[in-house]
Amino acid sequence: MSQRTLNALAILPAHEDRHRLSEIFRHSRWHLELSESLHDARSLLSLSHVGVVLTDCHLPDGGWKDVLHELARRHTTAPPVIVVSRLADERLWAEVLNLCGYDVLATPFHADEVRWSIISAWRHWLSNCILGNAGSRAGAASSGSS
Repeated sequence: MSQRTLNALAILPAHEDRHRLSEIFRHSRWHLELSESLHDARSLLSLSHVGVVLTDCHLPDGGWKDVLHELARRHTTAPPVIVVSRLADERLWAEVLNLCGYDVLATPFHADEVRWSIISAWRHWLSNCILGNAGSRAGAASSGSS
């Protein structure tokens, strides 16, 4: 049985963060797209095959909230957003969760923590997509029967 490649997008201005994340993803079934800014990532944010988005808390041209808004504008079931910060504190974590982000990862990255967060976020997104498609089919079936 062949394993499917899973896609993630990381918007990280710091070279060392992009490099470390690439190292973590190197021997996985994940394909990682890398961007340094929101501007560079905009075309990738529209892609339906991106299952998880990691973004730095502070980008040169915006921040993690801007990424959430872009995804919500472009997708019915937006991929989960994991916010990356050197200062990952309780306040940031609470704000991310309250605004429908998925998780916060502190840098420097720890491979096991990154893998767990990415896989959990992807499974969450996948279940939302399946439930959303089931709801769409059910709604279409009931509107067709009236």
